[in-house]
Amino acid sequence: MILTCPRCGSTHVVEDPLSHKIVCTSCGFVLEESPIDYGPEWRSYTPEDRVRRSRVGAPLTSRVADGGLTTFIRSRGRDLRSRKLQALQARLRIESQDKKLVELLSLLNDTAARLNMPTHVIETAARFAKMLVKVAPQLLRRNELDYYVAALLAIASKLEGWNYTIKEISRRLNLRENKVWSTYRKILSYTKVRLRPRSPKDFVQKITAKLHLSTRVERLSYRLLRLLHEVGLEQGKPPEAVAGSAIYISSILLDEKRNQTQVARAIGMTDATIRNRYRDIVDNFYIEVKL
Repeated sequence: MILTCPRCGSTHVVEDPLSHKIVCTSCGFVLEESPIDYGPEWRSYTPEDRVRRSRVGAPLTSRVADGGLTTFIRSRGRDLRSRKLQALQARLRIESQDKKLVELLSLLNDTAARLNMPTHVIETAARFAKMLVKVAPQLLRRNELDYYVAALLAIASKLEGWNYTIKEISRRLNLRENKVWSTYRKILSYTKVRLRPRSPKDFVQKITAKLHLSTRVERLSYRLLRLLHEVGLEQGKPPEAVAGSAIYISSILLDEKRNQTQVARAIGMTDATIRNRYRDIVDNFYIEVKL
């Protein structure tokens, strides 16, 4: 709604930030002395006091079993009634939550923090954890929770475009890769989730960062991969190897050369794999370099 000054008819009306009066800037007429205060009715003098008195909590999250909706009753000294309510609430909270889900989410959050995963990936993994507890709780044995957490994080990474492969997650968590793979497939079969195949483009930024290459190399690699996709040469080949070969050629063309061993080490494969994929590009495309 546009306010108009009743004295001069001007629409240049503002609120004074100090007195909170609504004033016309043309003639100085005060339209309203005490507008509605939409702020809280309580005062706080410290950050801790503000958090304690505020009635709005953090946004909903899947990373905790109750979605972040838990409330807490503070006991007030010797007030017997508030102490009884606090004890009752703590007991109900423990009984109402699935202990298996609480344990799984706690381990998932700790593991994701060790891997420095972003919040959106952890949220997706937590949603899958809740789904898994609901459809197949018998799978989650205590001695295998580490493998389920690793597989859940791998699925979430793939869905969210965060390039953490099962091989990397297994190595960093010191887990058996074949066991993580079997757990990964088991989760997908029970949750009925379909994952799109990995594209070589998903690995370009990660590999160039590992090799300390410039954005020029990255852009040229994307162009080469687009050509490979158009003629169908990337199909049926490991996406990391295809991306590595495109980066290898781009680094040579732009005078930021990295040898095949360096590229192979960055993607965790052998030199022969890079060499084979490299031949796919040089044998099927005519690359002209202008000096």
